Amino acid sequence: LTATILYLLVRTYFHFKKDKNIHRVIKKEINQAEEVLHKSFDILREDVIDYDNKKLTATEHKRMADFRKDIDAAEKVINKEMDDIR
Repeated sequence: LTATILYLLVRTYFHFKKDKNIHRVIKKEINQAEEVLHKSFDILREDVIDYDNKKLTATEHKRMADFRKDIDAAEKVINKEMDDIR
């Protein structure tokens, strides 16, 4: 009986220790993914700004402004989802 209780305590300890390590790994992966996400959206914004700085018609300037809004909205939605994962 004592050996069984001791065994269960040891198993419980290692189970929680394993969960803690998994949580740490997942958090690290989420942080790395978030960095890549922000860099990718920054590149998209720079491309839109570079294109918008060329001589464009009023309609094309409006389209570029709409693209920037869409990029910001998409980044906000993805950030919210990543926060929910945490």
